Amino acid sequence: GSRPSGDTVQTRLEIVLREGRNRQVRKMCESIGHPIVALRRTRIGPITIKGLKPGGLRDLTPAEFRMLNSEFRKRSSRTQ
Repeated sequence: GSRPSGDTVQTRLEIVLREGRNRQVRKMCESIGHPIVALRRTRIGPITIKGLKPGGLRDLTPAEFRMLNSEFRKRSSRTQ
């Protein structure tokens, strides 16, 4: 059917990046003419934002800290 004038269509995308760059998702969507209305990061690696309010923060669990520390050490040893 037809839409009443003034109605807008919004599409929700889920984009998974292995390594992100500054404003990468915005730039990718802009390049194909897809405006970004809202953008939300849901996790970084295995660390999720589940249960956090917007702008909220929490301490890392010991397991999360170990995982990040291990990943950092792997990456820094490759650059030496």
